[in-house]
Amino acid sequence: MFYENVRPYRARLVCPMAVLMGLAVYNVRFVLQRIRRRSLAGRQDRLIEYFGIREKALITIGISRKKEEHIIRYATILLLVFSLCSTAFAETYVVRAGKANIRHGPGTGFPVAWQVEKGYVYEKVKQEGDWIQVRDMDGDGGWVMSTLLRKKPVVVVASEIANVRKEPRTDSPIVFKAQHGVVLNYLDRKGDWLKVSYTGQGTGWIFSNLVWGNP
Repeated sequence: MFYENVRPYRARLVCPMAVLMGLAVYNVRFVLQRIRRRSLAGRQDRLIEYFGIREKALITIGISRKKEEHIIRYATILLLVFSLCSTAFAETYVVRAGKANIRHGPGTGFPVAWQVEKGYVYEKVKQEGDWIQVRDMDGDGGWVMSTLLRKKPVVVVASEIANVRKEPRTDSPIVFKAQHGVVLNYLDRKGDWLKVSYTGQGTGWIFSNLVWGNP
């Protein structure tokens, strides 16, 4: 039987805002060039004056058009790499106590936001002393005593239903099906496939896009 006390999860995109910001920065040059080409009645002179001042400023600080384009590209790449790395280094924790209080701050003096039951999965954000700031797949989180958590390599099924297969390929036989919110034990990784297990169901491989967690 599947774990029934797990709060439902939604699938999460990897830093969508960072990707959108990166694309926007990358296309700034293209947009500016298109604006320059347009003949906008009553605004053309002002645009020419604005861009003329902008080009003079770039020349003054020693940045050519080609260098400017390179800077934009490199900044975009660094932004995307940073966002991916920050996600990859997150640690997965499981609530070990029967119930755990999730508070608004790192201390018993902060009010309790809500309570979660044993087995609830969180991702570690940061730690201050004996308190860990956590966040679940929905983006909800708070602070919890470190003694109430246990670091454990697990993943949570994010899709409505996911096939766990015998081998890490789509044409491999299905060992069992895992429903949305089910917590699976992480064992190994091969490319985009994760080797997982579930008590009473066996061991198999699941596609990484179907689950949430950073074991």
